[in-house]
Amino acid sequence: MKGSYYRLMQGDAPPDGELKLARNFSNLFETPVLFHVFGAIVIAKNLAAPLPLALAWGYVALRAVHTAIHLSYNHPIHRFLAFLASNILLLAMWGWLAVVL
Repeated sequence: MKGSYYRLMQGDAPPDGELKLARNFSNLFETPVLFHVFGAIVIAKNLAAPLPLALAWGYVALRAVHTAIHLSYNHPIHRFLAFLASNILLLAMWGWLAVVL
């Protein structure tokens, strides 16, 4: 792969493995902004408790599962279920925050 490809994202397409890694990296940054904002609010407001901590670790674990599926056998349904479950936990975190604030 020539480095010039990345200047304009034109030319010969990158190898499939490289595309898979790039797509996975992009997927990892779609919802974590909400996760990081949640964590910052919890820390700033001193709201640390077992429930949000468990939800947050569950979210991280499910994102790791999503990555493992994506970079290994890449079954779309399995990957979607991991993604869906992680987003449900993210929604639960924000729901908890709305209740305690």
